[in-house]
Amino acid sequence: MENKRTILLTGSSGFLGTRILSKINKNDTVYLLSNKNSVSTLNPNHSEITINELDNFAKFDKIIHCAGRTTGNDKDIWESNYQLTKKLISFSKKNRTHFLFISSLNAGLNHRGQYENSKYEAERELLSKDIDFVIIRPSYLFDKNDEPNLKNFRLLFPFFKIFPILLIPPYDFLVQPLNVCDLANFCVERMNKKDYLGRIIEVAGPSSKSIYEVISQYFIKNKIKIKLIRLPKIFFAPLCFCFKSKMNILFQDKILRKNKEVTSLILDGNKISNI
Repeated sequence: MENKRTILLTGSSGFLGTRILSKINKNDTVYLLSNKNSVSTLNPNHSEITINELDNFAKFDKIIHCAGRTTGNDKDIWESNYQLTKKLISFSKKNRTHFLFISSLNAGLNHRGQYENSKYEAERELLSKDIDFVIIRPSYLFDKNDEPNLKNFRLLFPFFKIFPILLIPPYDFLVQPLNVCDLANFCVERMNKKDYLGRIIEVAGPSSKSIYEVISQYFIKNKIKIKLIRLPKIFFAPLCFCFKSKMNILFQDKILRKNKEVTSLILDGNKISNI
């Protein structure tokens, strides 16, 4: 009979966290770190706790930390992505808990903003500690029914149905979309096998695409035949001059690259391969 485990999961109401929660063994006891009442349905082995209640627990067998904030002011981004991670690392070190940290492929990019830097510094904090951990950097996530990165376009669907034209910048970048269910399976498997200890794993789907191809497919999926019109570079020259740093962050490829410091894997259903 499999031993019953006690697991702490952050981000359980998010795009990835909900799928991880659904794949954890139903016999395991799972504590969901949240602001309370953020998970719509709880089974008998699930309980919600806040960060202030964490010290009331002597030990967890596993911590799966997939909470994160991509938008908002700098203080909130660093509080969610760095300070919370630091607190969980301290708890893990004190109680010798296996720590699975879901970072971002963007943390390894050459140009980083507040979100990317907060994830990168959280990784550095974890790498400096003597505990059992795995850092997973996933690429752009999607599932067959949802593109969370493009959800703001939904607000403009009524407009685009009348005027199906989208003006796009003259610059492009590649993404390597990863099915969120493949990632959830991979994360739970790492938790069960306790492998890749002390390593950073970058994971992505099997093919890279232009971000504009992803956007076009999203519109088509929602029955809108959008026409993309690329603006001349002259329109963007002032922006590139005034906001060079932000332009560098935005218009860079977000795909797997060979890197001696990380393990790069392609996830395609149940198939896992190296690049």
